[in-house]
Amino acid sequence: MGSNEMRKQFEAALLEHLRAEGYERPEMLLGRRSNGEYISPGARSGWWAWQASREAVVIDLPSVEENGTLTRGVAIGVLGVVRSNIEAQGLKVAP
Repeated sequence: MGSNEMRKQFEAALLEHLRAEGYERPEMLLGRRSNGEYISPGARSGWWAWQASREAVVIDLPSVEENGTLTRGVAIGVLGVVRSNIEAQGLKVAP
């Protein structure tokens, strides 16, 4: 996942949380400097933690050889799609 998509997910989750906590204008905490860094220390720390949590997750997929029901070509295609979808969520797939 690109950092932009991951940032959108982070901001949506943060806004949802802050609204649930009763903040009336939580979007004010999402202001950023020209370098993309959040102005709010809380948002900046939250963004760091969000990224670190995604970095810590690595998913092991079965190898093509471990597949017993699909043809090799289909298995390669399916695993490629699965890998892409996992990575699109900002998670890593073990090689």
